[in-house]
Amino acid sequence: MKSTVATNPSVQVHQAPSDRDRLGFTFGARQRARLAGLFAAVAVCLLADIGNKANAQTPSVQRLSPSSAQASGSAPDFTLTVIGVSPTSIDYPAPINVRVYWNGTSLGQATQVSGNATNYTVTVPGTKLNTTADITTVMVTVRVEPYTPENESNPVAFTIYSAFVNPLALQTTVAPPEAGTTVQSVDSGVGILATLSPDASSPVTITTATYIAPPTVPGTIFELGAGYTDLQVTGADTGDFATVAFFYPDSITGAAEASLVLQFWDPTANGGSGGYVPVLGSGGANPVQTTTDGAGSIGGYFTVTLDNTSTPKITELSGTIFTSAPEPLPATPNILWEANGKLVPVTVNAPGYTIIGVTSNEPEGRLGSAWQVTGALTLKLRADRLGTGRGRIYTILLQAADGSQNVAVVRVPHDQGKK
Repeated sequence: MKSTVATNPSVQVHQAPSDRDRLGFTFGARQRARLAGLFAAVAVCLLADIGNKANAQTPSVQRLSPSSAQASGSAPDFTLTVIGVSPTSIDYPAPINVRVYWNGTSLGQATQVSGNATNYTVTVPGTKLNTTADITTVMVTVRVEPYTPENESNPVAFTIYSAFVNPLALQTTVAPPEAGTTVQSVDSGVGILATLSPDASSPVTITTATYIAPPTVPGTIFELGAGYTDLQVTGADTGDFATVAFFYPDSITGAAEASLVLQFWDPTANGGSGGYVPVLGSGGANPVQTTTDGAGSIGGYFTVTLDNTSTPKITELSGTIFTSAPEPLPATPNILWEANGKLVPVTVNAPGYTIIGVTSNEPEGRLGSAWQVTGALTLKLRADRLGTGRGRIYTILLQAADGSQNVAVVRVPHDQGKK
């Protein structure tokens, strides 16, 4: 059956309002066009912002001057050469706020050098140079404000050194990931050449240095002319490695050169009192010695690969002292106990040598002279040590008829657990 609808004009037919009418969205063609234009404008802005971020100019520090300073010295003014922060950059409209960071701590806002769009200066407070270490490496970065991760520069290294370090033979480099970086510090035949091969995703810092005088580690055993070098690696992980050559001067020849051993200062050796122990390369391999007598001031060098299986490990090089020296000569006894303050007879078992000096890592104390040389190879050493120290180390310096030198070492442990 067909249905019919009444068409009587006297009958009023009312339709229920739609949801769009109740909300007021009664758009005509003009309104729809305006809405489409608004969406298009927003889309353009979003795409432009994405494009700008994709093309963002990360600030890059090209140069830091000066790059080092003596500990507790006068505070320097940095001059940094920075690119990627031009006022014409779409990412950094003028004015630009460039802030300098010292190991992550702000040094304040840098001042742009007049007439130079890439040079900025900032003052380093003198307290930042206070350190008791012979070598301290600091990471300097630049941020453009307002800060976002892409507005932070690469790190550059600033080195603080003690009066014992030769500033002319001091070099610090930040190695980029997955690249080989070489640093060299050589002075008068003494030195170090290191090539670092990092595999980490973050930069690794390597510092090499030579010393003007024996470094300030406790119980430095002797100075035979082979000198002291320092190797410091920060940020290394277990996958990194370094190939290193340690040089000694041409004044070391003959039997003295043949008996040289590459050693490093290990503060955990000898029950925590510290000492020099032999260096072992990757997998426990002995360093390879090469003699180059007659080739300038360098008499020879040891080559070794330092990694996560070497001694020391590459992750342990937080300022490690190295030296090339003969194995110590034997002494009887080489441990003095108990620490009763008495003078104890000691004999060095080294025919052909003569005692020419004695040193100690501790002051002689209230009991008078800590040693008495009684013969060519005999002496008396006092069985004494500081109660506040880690133990006393006597270093007996000896010389052979051909002029070559060596040492014997006798220790007074702090207690019976550190013999």
